[in-house]
Amino acid sequence: MRLLTLNVHGRLEDNIDEKMDEIVAFIVKQDVDYIALQEVAQEIDDEILTEDALISLNYTKLTKQYFDIPIKSTNYAYQLVKKLKQQQLTYHWSWAPTHIGFDSYDEGVAVLSKTKFEAEPLHLSKMLDYSNYHTRFALVAKDIEEDILVFSTHHSWWENDFSHEWNRIEDYIKNSSLSQCAILGDFNNEASVDGEGYHLIMQSELDIQDSFIEAKTTIGEYTVKNAIAGWDDHHDQKRIDYQFFDQTQNIEKYEVVFDGDKYPIVSDHFGIFVNIQND
Repeated sequence: MRLLTLNVHGRLEDNIDEKMDEIVAFIVKQDVDYIALQEVAQEIDDEILTEDALISLNYTKLTKQYFDIPIKSTNYAYQLVKKLKQQQLTYHWSWAPTHIGFDSYDEGVAVLSKTKFEAEPLHLSKMLDYSNYHTRFALVAKDIEEDILVFSTHHSWWENDFSHEWNRIEDYIKNSSLSQCAILGDFNNEASVDGEGYHLIMQSELDIQDSFIEAKTTIGEYTVKNAIAGWDDHHDQKRIDYQFFDQTQNIEKYEVVFDGDKYPIVSDHFGIFVNIQND
């Protein structure tokens, strides 16, 4: 099982089409099974896609809606799946809107998968106001066939009720009938800071595995190299993006990707690629 998580930085990147091509090339080369994306944006005023257009690209409808936000032609996940189809790859996908980003975009989280899944938005934050970026969601992909939950999640900072958001994920997992889960995304909590979000996760009664620690081979560490939006006064390197699992996995490799080394930079975050050897 191969998993990729990446905060794509919405539609704020320069040369976005070329960078998307780099992501597609990586997915093709590595034969990725599940892809979790954050800050998946679309222009607010763009053309609304028809249901036929979405169905033709294996879009999975959300099981419930919190905000009536249609998918539009510039939706990052939609554009990525279109490019993958041009490479003869079929991915099932879904997108959950979370809030307005940078006053110009519908921002959300997305999951792409080789296999079919049910897609449920999980409200995480105490706030539920689409106009306020403190509103946070995870998108939960329920892959019944593979017996796994795959989360794409984008959290608040520790001081903005991260513990409440994490408790929402814990409760969801405890009540799930599926036997395993992968929690992927941008957690906005540094691994190096004691007593905050990362510490809370690792103390969970779910016995959470951090793939960075458990992998047989680890390549890279930090997922942000300098100050970015929300971390304006933090100019040091940070590990704030993760792939967590709720049970022991045979993790062959953990690799930081799109960091300008082996793979070009495509966002203000680097990605994480994890390869798990299934029994």
